[in-house]
Amino acid sequence: MASFTVKLPDGSSYTVDGLPEDATEDDALAAVLTQHPEAAEADNSLQQWLGVATRALLPYGAAAAAGAAAGAPFGGVGAAPGAAAGMLALGAGDIGTGLYNLAATPFGIPRATLPSEAIRQLYETAGGPGTREPVTPQQRVFSAGLEAATGAGGTAKALNVLAPTLRAGTTTRNVLAELGRGARAQAVGGAGAGGLTQAAIEGGETDPIKLFLVSLAGGVGGTLAGGRAPRPLLTGEDVRKRASQFYKRAERQGVRILPNVADDLANQLETTLQRQGAAITQRDRAPILRVIRDLRNRPRNDLSFEELEKLRSDLGLIGRSAETGKVTAVGAQANRIAGIVQDKLDDFFENLDVTQVSAGDPQRAVSLVKQARQQYKNARKGEILEQVLSKIEVGPGKKPAIQDLQDRLAPIVTDDRLMRKFTAAERDVLKSLQSGSLTENVLKKIGTLAPGINLEKILGYAIPATYAASTEPAYLTALGAIGAGSAAAKAMANRMALRRASDVAENVLAGRPPPGAVQQAGRAVGRGAAYVPPVVLGSEAANNAFLTDAYGRTYDVQGNRLR
Repeated sequence: MASFTVKLPDGSSYTVDGLPEDATEDDALAAVLTQHPEAAEADNSLQQWLGVATRALLPYGAAAAAGAAAGAPFGGVGAAPGAAAGMLALGAGDIGTGLYNLAATPFGIPRATLPSEAIRQLYETAGGPGTREPVTPQQRVFSAGLEAATGAGGTAKALNVLAPTLRAGTTTRNVLAELGRGARAQAVGGAGAGGLTQAAIEGGETDPIKLFLVSLAGGVGGTLAGGRAPRPLLTGEDVRKRASQFYKRAERQGVRILPNVADDLANQLETTLQRQGAAITQRDRAPILRVIRDLRNRPRNDLSFEELEKLRSDLGLIGRSAETGKVTAVGAQANRIAGIVQDKLDDFFENLDVTQVSAGDPQRAVSLVKQARQQYKNARKGEILEQVLSKIEVGPGKKPAIQDLQDRLAPIVTDDRLMRKFTAAERDVLKSLQSGSLTENVLKKIGTLAPGINLEKILGYAIPATYAASTEPAYLTALGAIGAGSAAAKAMANRMALRRASDVAENVLAGRPPPGAVQQAGRAVGRGAAYVPPVVLGSEAANNAFLTDAYGRTYDVQGNRLR
């Protein structure tokens, strides 16, 4: 007589004796369900869902914990870098194995076990508590999405921690830094790839090529959707703080602007204001004159660099709302004229030399003035681009970001006064940004076909879609592909343009020249590679989930029983 032990979804197990010698596990299961019909229902309890989530998170959590332990202070590395290294090692192993599986599957070569899959199997074989296998389609989609999101996002976060430890300026550091900049985007991309691929498997799709394309669409689309609008990592405020440090060091060294030079500056600013003539009313002139009067009535005869910076800041606030910081309609003209006076102040500072300051150590004074002047210049240029980026609105119903960027750059690249602030190389880059690269413009053109909330476009898709649905479904599929492809092109054009603008602003603020061909190639490789982890890990997470029924019986995507 045969004997079987049957494990049910609720965790209980039964031993069935007395079955014929040729009986199978299915026969034993049927016998148990005859006695316990309530056990046929899948477990959707909170405890089950938490167990599924724990199972999905387990491998990368274990890798992080092991890395932190190995790199703790007594190990000489540090817990945070150690945890990052552990997650990165597992992520690299999973991605490498996943790439092999994707290449091998179409040729019928068996899949290799992912390192994360091996960790999970080892834990469960050892009887580790807290994990539960997903037993419903919804749980399997959730598990695949969460597992891929953890792997992709965790790997990116690990790179973000480890990249700064490499030598600055190297191609390796540039590539890893780019890969690590979008942890949130890669997590969303992983969730999209894993969830969509598993949903396709649940729907009966078994073709590995089609499943990969589903993963590709989910991974790229999720990464684009989950990414924040690119912004410089360095801001004008950061640069001004650096400049402030030089100002304070200069004061400690006794470096201050001479009284006669400060008086001459006040005269120059007032002359600049008077030259505007009828272009400014008395009401708009008054706040500018008050700032110049503050310069004349300074507390000391000489003038500090920080006082000069406050003077510039006060000019920049003229015509702006105290609540929002935005230029008001009634203050627009005053703000424009204050900007001209501010430019005169900037010119003075950029041309300041050691004969115009007092100092105990002339050589030290020259060094401090040069450093402060350079920081001042960088902030001045970078803030022009920061303002452009801050005004670009992204969202439904808004102008495409790339078009908005080009429109806002147009008055800058045609303004000789503003363009003189930039170097020749920077001017070339700004003009390229305003006109758009060939790739950006092609993607932008394709993106104009994307459906939006515009009524004309909605009707443009709805009418042929209705007709196609009633006549030829293949046309409906093609129409959907056109719409999806156009939307992706639009998103990529926006992301490329904003990222380029962000890079330019960051380089200007940091005082770096535009990147060379090698650096640009490194960034391009890093940004392109950022789509790989979500797609690969999403595809593999779905294949890891397989099709496990409520009784622990597991099948591959072709429906073959595994265990």
